[in-house]
Amino acid sequence: MSCASGKLMLNAPGDPIQEQPQEEPAFTIYALGDAGEINHQSKAVLAELNAITSDDHQEGLVIFLGDNIYPAGLPAEDDPEENQEGKNILSRQVQAIKNYKGQIIFIPGNHDWNEFKTGGLEAVKREGDFLDQVDPSHVRFLPKNGCGG
Repeated sequence: MSCASGKLMLNAPGDPIQEQPQEEPAFTIYALGDAGEINHQSKAVLAELNAITSDDHQEGLVIFLGDNIYPAGLPAEDDPEENQEGKNILSRQVQAIKNYKGQIIFIPGNHDWNEFKTGGLEAVKREGDFLDQVDPSHVRFLPKNGCGG
């Protein structure tokens, strides 16, 4: 897995992974960020998340902590190629945990907000609209319309 040191830190294949608790928890929360930057690290983390969550029987939540689409959020539809690539990036994240039975929540990070430049709110709203269509009973984007309560 990785940590926030700024350096790539992955277990080598075959290295032991921390043991899961013996008794099943009542509720499990999985949290990850920067899944929208498609690289070796994010692919490895998504694969591990899929492996860990695929047989969960307890209630739970997967929360994507932002930076769901690099480099600057979901592009407008007037650039169909870039827009589709952004949708593909989001779809890969959802597909990575398609068998997960708990709720899946995406929240926007600075990259989703176009790094707080012009057009950021529109990019966040496009991301929310797309994710709302993916699986409305299972996947949510919060806060709605990009703005908190």
